[in-house]
Amino acid sequence: MKIKRRSQKEEKTDLDLMPVISIMAVCICFLLLATVFVKNGALSSKQALGSEFESKADTSLSLWIYVENARAVDVAIHGGVAATGKTERRKISLANLKAFLSDVRSQHSQMTTALLFPSEAAPLASVVRVMDLLKQNEFKDVGVAPL
Repeated sequence: MKIKRRSQKEEKTDLDLMPVISIMAVCICFLLLATVFVKNGALSSKQALGSEFESKADTSLSLWIYVENARAVDVAIHGGVAATGKTERRKISLANLKAFLSDVRSQHSQMTTALLFPSEAAPLASVVRVMDLLKQNEFKDVGVAPL
């Protein structure tokens, strides 16, 4: 009985796919961990033209306060049915702001929104003081516009 020996010319023709599979598994894990999970949101848009837009006029009023320095602020009332697009800014000292806000609330009881516009030169203490006065006068929605 003859023992068949492999000749030296025969080569192994099988492909070893294990290293490729392990690299792919590492890449998949990396991609899953590096993925940014985005929360899908909805944006509601209203019709800009047509009779539906005209019938639903915005009647809400808001108070805009421009904080320029530590002594005085400029105030303007925005919105309402009778708004013509032009708003009058009045300069009021911080000492008289509390009385002005109570007068505005007595004249416009439905006004609950205020927006602050601090300038770069406005001290933080003045901005916080104006926000406190707004909250004391029952302005529920107080926002600060970025510089």
